[in-house]
Amino acid sequence: MKRALVLALCAACGDDGAAPADAPVDEAGDPCACAYGAAGLSGSIGENSVMELSGAAASAAMANVVWSHEDGDRTTIYAFTTGGATKGKLGLTGAITTDLEDIAVGPCAGGSCVYVADIGDNTLARTSVQLYQFPEPASISGTMSVAATRIDVAYPDGAHNAEALFVDPRDGAAYVITKQTANPSTVFRMTSPTATSVTTFSIPSGDKQVTAADLHSDSCGTKLLVRTYDSLYELRGAPDATVVQLLAAAPVKVPVAVEVQGEAVAYARDGRGYFTVSEEPSGVEPRLMRVICQ
Repeated sequence: MKRALVLALCAACGDDGAAPADAPVDEAGDPCACAYGAAGLSGSIGENSVMELSGAAASAAMANVVWSHEDGDRTTIYAFTTGGATKGKLGLTGAITTDLEDIAVGPCAGGSCVYVADIGDNTLARTSVQLYQFPEPASISGTMSVAATRIDVAYPDGAHNAEALFVDPRDGAAYVITKQTANPSTVFRMTSPTATSVTTFSIPSGDKQVTAADLHSDSCGTKLLVRTYDSLYELRGAPDATVVQLLAAAPVKVPVAVEVQGEAVAYARDGRGYFTVSEEPSGVEPRLMRVICQ
């Protein structure tokens, strides 16, 4: 959602130095070890019309590609390289959106799918929200279109405003974390036609408004990033940790760049780092920032 532009300093913020597109892995050491370095510039996004990027998700089908979209009633999904170049655009055929807020990639019957969350509700007036799901293309160039499946979901306890979606890569279940000005936020499993409340989540300090989330799981473990306007937290668990168990873990503050209005976060495809991007004022190119394992 739009709000007054805020510049919030955070712990362990980085400079604007370029970060490599793929972090090297020390194969002689522990392949699961990961100490995050400072945030650095992955690439400036040169798409002229894009200013209000509100979600990010690493492609599972294409190396070094990040899916993103703008805030609001948009129906165009962008594929950016990790260097910031526009690789292609996808129009959601037949979609009628209200307030797109986040995006995720997860498994589906066709292999890998992109999930777009039309879940913003600043006035708490919506009787239902929507997820749009479509198979992830193996490649993209220029402007293309895709017929997305619309999934209508109502909350069991009335309207909620939300900006954070994550999809469990192990089973394809989609979850939304509500956006609150005070703790706690509610975490819903987005089952149609009625969502299921699974747990609550509290931000330890600072701004309490959750604006983005992403989940990654592999043999090293399962981890979840939860973003607010001024901070970024990570929760970690075993590879077989349930979402509820993961959300019960102690959140650890991790590095994030100083951004005007941070509303997007995405793990790198291999999980060894993550990307963030911010809405920007008119005339300023959005910057895709990256934190990598050292």
